[in-house]
Amino acid sequence: MPTYEQVGIIISVIMAGSSFLWCMFYMGMKFSKLQERVDLMWDFLMRRAMSLAITNGYGEVNSPFKINTKSEKLFANLKDELQAFYTSTGKNMTDGELMLEIEKQWGNKILKEICIPHNMTDGECLVIAAAIAKKNNGVKIKAK
Repeated sequence: MPTYEQVGIIISVIMAGSSFLWCMFYMGMKFSKLQERVDLMWDFLMRRAMSLAITNGYGEVNSPFKINTKSEKLFANLKDELQAFYTSTGKNMTDGELMLEIEKQWGNKILKEICIPHNMTDGECLVIAAAIAKKNNGVKIKAK
C-alpha cells in the first residue's frame, strides 16, 4: 500500500504533466492563429503589389496576372535564374512561398537593379519575378 507521501508525489506528477499538455495545446492554438494572421497579411500585401504592378503598366489581370514585355525587359538578366529555380524546386510551392523564396535568394539584387531604378514599391517586383519564374512553364500567378 502506497504511503501518503507517495500518493502526493504521484498526484503532483500527474498535475504537472496535465499542465504541461494544456500549455502545449494552448501555445499551439496561439501559434496557429498567428500563422493565419501572417498568411492573411502576406496575401493582402501581394494583392496590393499586383494592383500596383497593373496600375504602373507592368502587367494585366483578367484572372491570372500576366506580365507584359515591359516587365519582361526589366527582368531579362534574372529570367533564366528564376525559371531554372522554379523548374527545379519552385513547382511544389504556393505563389506566396515562391515569392518569399525569391525574396530570400534575389531580394537585394531585385531591389537594387529593378525596384529602385524603376520606382517600384510594395512587392510589385516580387509579383512580377514570380510570374517571370512561372512563365517558362506555362503557369500563371493567380489573382485572389
